[in-house]
Amino acid sequence: MRKTINELRVSGLRVIFLCLITLVIIGLGAPVRAQDMNSREYTIQAPNVNIGGSNRSQGTANYKLSTTLGQLAAGEFQSNGYIVKAGFQYIDSIIPFTFSISKTNIDFQTLVAYTPKTDSAVISVSFGSAGQYTVTAISETPFNNFSGSGTIAATACDPSYSCTTSTANLWSSDTTTGFGYNMEGQDLPTDFTSCEALHGVNQCYRPFPDRSVSNNPEIIMTSTNVTLNITPTPNPTVIPNPTGTPRDIVHQSTITFKVNIPDTQAGGNYGTVINFVATPGY
Repeated sequence: MRKTINELRVSGLRVIFLCLITLVIIGLGAPVRAQDMNSREYTIQAPNVNIGGSNRSQGTANYKLSTTLGQLAAGEFQSNGYIVKAGFQYIDSIIPFTFSISKTNIDFQTLVAYTPKTDSAVISVSFGSAGQYTVTAISETPFNNFSGSGTIAATACDPSYSCTTSTANLWSSDTTTGFGYNMEGQDLPTDFTSCEALHGVNQCYRPFPDRSVSNNPEIIMTSTNVTLNITPTPNPTVIPNPTGTPRDIVHQSTITFKVNIPDTQAGGNYGTVINFVATPGY
């Protein structure tokens, strides 16, 4: 007897992205004569006090000028394990932290059993004053039927290539069902790059961690190499960073969502929310 293949209408996978800015202020314990700043939540001891740190009102569309006067040892200093950026100029970086995703609604439309469907979005990050950045992702719920009658399970990848929320692996068989994602581009976790070296581009996937069962978000992009965001400038010149390596204008990766269902999947509308958080570290 022939079995009817279920068809699903997936009204949308809604993607939320957040930008979480975390600033850590480290004070050195040398004796100084400077004012204390405090509130109920923090105390800053020995902040910098100078006689002329400010943004200049003069300038053009192509540049702005800031100055530091009367401060000793202004500049960037590096050693193993740390970078110190001292001076008023570093408060207002010429390379701002930005984070965006090209679209926030993923719609797989009608799903047919054992017929995988994919949809993609581009994640973009630029940062300069930050010492590093990470982008994490987590699903707020499983990929549930809105009526409560079923769930599209998270992928476990192909039977001989098990994947987890932190370890990407091969998912190429049309008989392997589930929901997951692939990453291609810059600043990828090593499990994606090592898997793709073995199996090829767009072949390696992970399941999303699930906040509803107390999973932690997983890193999907990370870097300690600053970028130079000068996109508005025509034909920009990319300048080298302190180590001589050219800075990219922006770091980008493509996230590809993939879903495949078995013929036993209950019909209906399915959806979930994926939460992205970009965090710079100072």
